[in-house]
Amino acid sequence: MVGLPLRTDGRPSAQAERVQALVEAMRGRGLQIELLDERYTTKLGQNRLKHAPKRIRQEKGKLDEAAAIALLESYLARVGQ
Repeated sequence: MVGLPLRTDGRPSAQAERVQALVEAMRGRGLQIELLDERYTTKLGQNRLKHAPKRIRQEKGKLDEAAAIALLESYLARVGQ
């Protein structure tokens, strides 16, 4: 599972095009990759960290970590249905 960074209107961003190229290369090596829309995961991460202590909120990478967790939880909820 790989997050696809789309614009809020759903169009691919420049980064999304790079991600898609990487995914195609991985698929070319026989890996099964599922792309997941990662729009709004940063906002979800911010909401999750809202009540965390300030030192945690300011820790480098903590917001990306929270966003990645939200993306993975979304994927697991979808495949678990």
